[in-house]
Amino acid sequence: MDYSHPSCSADEKQMQTKRGNQTIVIVPMPHPGVKCVRPLTVFGYDDAPHGHAEVWLENVELDESAVVLGEGKGFLISQSRLGPGRIHHCMRAVGLAARCYELMLERTFERQTFGKYLHEHGSCRELIADSASDLEAARLLTLACAEEIDRLGAKGARDKIALIKVTVPELTSRVVDRAVQVRGSTFVFVSNVYISSV
Repeated sequence: MDYSHPSCSADEKQMQTKRGNQTIVIVPMPHPGVKCVRPLTVFGYDDAPHGHAEVWLENVELDESAVVLGEGKGFLISQSRLGPGRIHHCMRAVGLAARCYELMLERTFERQTFGKYLHEHGSCRELIADSASDLEAARLLTLACAEEIDRLGAKGARDKIALIKVTVPELTSRVVDRAVQVRGSTFVFVSNVYISSV
């Protein structure tokens, strides 16, 4: 197999399997053919130098020693990283929701309508209670999933990982939406993420 060509593929037998046609390689750095174009953000956070980046590869020649775990094992390696990666993103989502919740609470003690502070209105109390409930649910689901990964490994915690992958972003979205509603037409700045009401 020609490891130096970007369109190289595993042998025919591996290509016939659903998950055997990806291979992960390690390029020794610094390398003249590798250029980091820009760091990428996740939820507005810049993880550089440890996060994701857009990378440009040009004339990068590799030999068999650069292959990680063997030809066609790229999917297996990537899958083993998904569980912990999803926990990481869910923790960030919970943090984002918590910050929006704090900003919402601050606003309810600053703004008055009809002679009362926002937190004194029943509809606003309902938004606060629903947000507190969603935030706690997201936090506890993430903690339960992390505990199960610690106890059983990512493979054993597949059901919990699938649960948080869907549920935590939904709960976070609801908290953020309510925070925007309570804050009105002002802009909310949350760690490099701008949230504004329409």
